[in-house]
Amino acid sequence: MPSPSTHSTLLGTLLIAFIVAVGTANAVTPEDVRLTLLSGAAPVFAGLYTTRGWTWAVTGVYLANILLNYLGPHDYIAPVAGVGIFGGLVLATAALLLNHYLRVSRDAEHSTADFAETLTRAVQPHLPIEDEGVRICGFYVAATEGGRIGGDFYDAVPTPYGYRVMIGDVQGKGLPAISASRQIAAAFHEAAHYAESLPEVAYRMEQALLRDNARSRRDEQSSDLPAFATALLIEGHADGTFDYLSAGHVPFYRLRDGQVTELAATEPGLPLGLGTLDDTPRVTVRDTYRRQDAYLLVTDGVDEARDRTGAFFPLSERLAELARLGLPAERLVERLDEQLRAHVRGTTVRDDTTALVAHFPGAPCAAHGPTSP
Repeated sequence: MPSPSTHSTLLGTLLIAFIVAVGTANAVTPEDVRLTLLSGAAPVFAGLYTTRGWTWAVTGVYLANILLNYLGPHDYIAPVAGVGIFGGLVLATAALLLNHYLRVSRDAEHSTADFAETLTRAVQPHLPIEDEGVRICGFYVAATEGGRIGGDFYDAVPTPYGYRVMIGDVQGKGLPAISASRQIAAAFHEAAHYAESLPEVAYRMEQALLRDNARSRRDEQSSDLPAFATALLIEGHADGTFDYLSAGHVPFYRLRDGQVTELAATEPGLPLGLGTLDDTPRVTVRDTYRRQDAYLLVTDGVDEARDRTGAFFPLSERLAELARLGLPAERLVERLDEQLRAHVRGTTVRDDTTALVAHFPGAPCAAHGPTSP
C-alpha cells in the first residue's frame, strides 16, 4: 500500500504538470483567451492533500506561471493593476500555507487522541463494568494540549472483602504519567484481592508509584516525573454499607431520590507518593447505600474543565439538574458527557477527564467506553 509521502509526491507532480499544461495552452491561444487562472485550484488541492514542501512547490509554480503569462510579454494588465493582482496572489499563498499548517496540526491532534483512546482500552477495564450486581458506566476523554496524554486511571473488582472501586489521577502528563498510572492500577488490581483493608490497598498503590518514580529517575526518562497521585477507593458490602478512602482526591457524589450529596472524607489523607511526609495513617469512612442509589466518581479534569471564557464546568449544578430527572446510570453518563463536551467546545482540553457512575444495582449500561475529544 503506497505511503502518505508517495501519495503527496504523485499528487504534487500531477498538480505541477497541470499548471504547466494550462500555462502552455494560455501562451499559444489568442490574447483575449486567458486560461491561466483555471489552474488556481492547484495550490488549494496541494494545501489540503500534500505535504508542506509540495504545497510550497505547487504554489511557487503557480505564481511563476501567473507572472509569465499575465505580467510578461503579453502585457495584458497595467502595472498598477499588476501590483494589485500580485499582492493578492501573495496573500492567497499565505492563506494556503496557513491552511496546510492548521490541517497538519489538526490531524496530529486527532492522531494523539486516537492513540490515547487505544492505550486506555488496552490497559484499563472497558466500560461498562457489570459484575455481581454492580454496574458501572462512565467515560474517559483524553487531553489534547500538545499531545500530552494524562494519567487518569480506574478499576473495579469483586474481592473477598467486598466490591472495590478505584479512580485516580497522576500528576503530570506524557509517558512518565502513563507509566505511573499503569503501575498504580496494577498494584490496586493485585492488592484488592489480598489486602484486608483499604488503607493497606492504598499503601501498596503508593509503593508502586514510588518504585516507578525511582526507576524513571534511574533511566532519566524525564526531569518532570510524577511526584504524587490522588486516588479514591470504595468498598461496597452485601449488608448495604460501604467504606471509602480518599488519598487527596476530589469528592464524589451520591444521587438519591433526585437529590445530590457531596461525599468528602473528613480526613482525606495525603496523595499517593506523599504519605511518607506524615505519620498519620489513612482512614476509611463508613456510609450506607440504598438499592437505587448511584455514585458519581470523577477526576479533577471534570470540574476544572474550562470554557472559552475560562469558567469552570459547573459540575454540582449540572449534576443536580440531572438527578432531578431521575435518569438511570446509562443516560446520566451520556448527558454529563454531552454537557462537558459542549462546555469545552472550541478550547484546548488541558487534562484528562474521567467519570464513573456506580449503580447498585441500576438499569443495564450501554457500551460507553473510553472516548476521545
